[in-house]
Amino acid sequence: MTSFAAAFLLLGASQALAATCAGGSVDGPAPPTAMCFGTMFPHLSRTFTYSDQAAADLAATMQNPTPDAPGTNRGTPDDSAALPSEYTYLGQFIDHNLDFDQTAQPTANVDPSALTNFESFRFDLNNVFGGGPSVDPQLYASDRRHLLVSGTLGTPQADGFPTVKGNNGVFDLARNKPGGAILVEPRDDENQILSQISAAFVAFYNDFVNQGDSYAQARQLTENYYQEIVLTDVLPAFVGQSTIDKYLTIGANGAAQVNTPNLPNANFTPIEFSVGAYRFGHSLVRNNYHINDIFPTTTDIDDNVPIFDVNHFQTGDLTGGGPLPAPNGANTTTCTATTLCTVPNPAGHQIQWKYFVPELDANQADGGINFARATQPTISPALFNLPAFTIAGCTDAALPVCNGSAQLISRDFARGQFDGLASGQDIAQALGCPVIPAASINPTSDAVFNTGTPLLYFVLAEAKQANAVLGCVGGSIVAQTFIQVLWATPNSILH
Repeated sequence: MTSFAAAFLLLGASQALAATCAGGSVDGPAPPTAMCFGTMFPHLSRTFTYSDQAAADLAATMQNPTPDAPGTNRGTPDDSAALPSEYTYLGQFIDHNLDFDQTAQPTANVDPSALTNFESFRFDLNNVFGGGPSVDPQLYASDRRHLLVSGTLGTPQADGFPTVKGNNGVFDLARNKPGGAILVEPRDDENQILSQISAAFVAFYNDFVNQGDSYAQARQLTENYYQEIVLTDVLPAFVGQSTIDKYLTIGANGAAQVNTPNLPNANFTPIEFSVGAYRFGHSLVRNNYHINDIFPTTTDIDDNVPIFDVNHFQTGDLTGGGPLPAPNGANTTTCTATTLCTVPNPAGHQIQWKYFVPELDANQADGGINFARATQPTISPALFNLPAFTIAGCTDAALPVCNGSAQLISRDFARGQFDGLASGQDIAQALGCPVIPAASINPTSDAVFNTGTPLLYFVLAEAKQANAVLGCVGGSIVAQTFIQVLWATPNSILH
């Protein structure tokens, strides 16, 4: 991670936007707003179909049987060699800034150009600021400048652990009395890692206000810093600088030139990105994480906190939707060195960022650093049993029985199928990328996958073959989308 994001992490419901979506494709007329979905390759739409059973068969092959290493002994064969877990959740935060399809999990074909994107599809931190203090006053303090947040950050410690004043020593999103986060983008409280990144953006913005900047000035500075993180840190980590250079050049005078042939404008949100390639991030999610060293002499207390665990929902796992457990919570004797906590963790879930951002760790060989899982056609077991809290329209905390499968990858395949995504092979050919024969990467007995591969699975398979975070197809789609959206963002750093 560059100094931009490392320094940033140390510092600290008007989403129902009206839009009439039609004609969202590179070949059709521009929709009236950017808040519509569409396709980069309209001539390939619905050229590849598969049954629900075939999708289920493919998903069933993807549960990673290898558990995360216990304690702080990281570095399993399934870990990325170079991608720390900070990027998993920065990537998720970015996704929540760009697109949000609020429709139910589809069970029949849908027209993507008729779907509204309830995010701005711009790198503008709309998920943090909403429409501003006039439109979303619930996000702001009475001065209409500061964003609300729980706790006050003091001088950060050298190892990435925050110093917090007030709120029982916990720095967290602002919350209502029941414990729900006060956000315009509820997904930013899906897990406690993501919620703390969101809170860090709030703190970063508030620091500018504390220095005397107006709302407009502080927001623009925060947006520009965020855009620097996207362009110079996250995107290179995902696709590599050589891929970026295909689509973006910066002249000697500092002027940017953008050439994204498969996405010449950002007038719609391409499903090849939102439903396909960018969902590669689901493969990066670990089953559990080393969070902090509040009790450094006691092993394993916070070394193996699961990202989702329906048996310890919002207690011994990192599921969001409620306040962070405080460092000195009740029932502190219920945790031992060898078992997971079954009540709010007494060590707290305040992230010690050195375990996510290696630059902050004086010991670069620290076994406690959380690396993302490698990009490959496998998914952590936790994502095969999602808490209903994370599924729109579900209310059962322990057992989602509504709005589709509780298996994240099955939901991905279903949405791609019903949205009409082309096969990975056809999209690879359209992009001029190497075409991996479908039969060579078909782990099932379903004949349909001998003729074509769902785009997401193809992206994961090519990344594994290339030993990269993203290969040619995934990298081309993600890079073109990021660069074109950044170019289209008002007051972008590219202008």
